[in-house]
Amino acid sequence: MSRIVVAHLCAVAAVAAGAFPAAAAEPVRFSRDVLPILSENCFACHGPDEGHREADLRLDTREGAIAVMRLDAPAESELIARIVSTDPDVQMPPPSAHKKPLTEEQVDLLTRWIGDGAQWGVHWAFEPPVKPAVPAGESHPLRAPPTQGGQLGRPGTRA
Repeated sequence: MSRIVVAHLCAVAAVAAGAFPAAAAEPVRFSRDVLPILSENCFACHGPDEGHREADLRLDTREGAIAVMRLDAPAESELIARIVSTDPDVQMPPPSAHKKPLTEEQVDLLTRWIGDGAQWGVHWAFEPPVKPAVPAGESHPLRAPPTQGGQLGRPGTRA
């Protein structure tokens, strides 16, 4: 039994250390990935409210956000530089905002989004639903062959 535990721990450690290549990163979507980060961390000072806007910078519009981005070199964007800065006079969100610094994952998402052209969108609730394509040749589990208890998915049968 202890060999199984040791093997399992070794496998977990290998994955955590990056020994196995990660799956291809999913594309960054504005409404799902970027908008929540900007909304939570930036819009209070750089959003639509003129009365609270700082530095005459809007991050709630693509035109305003592009002003602090370098699409050709996302890591060199002013937006990313301020987010990763540890200088309290430069850091965003500032310490006076009493918000936690962005996580590495959030910084990575923003950097990838900028590198992909910073495609803008709308809140997810205003996007029309898109039906995903069904993979060819795969059977749906409710259309499985009959089992001892009947066929799954048929009314009045038990699985």
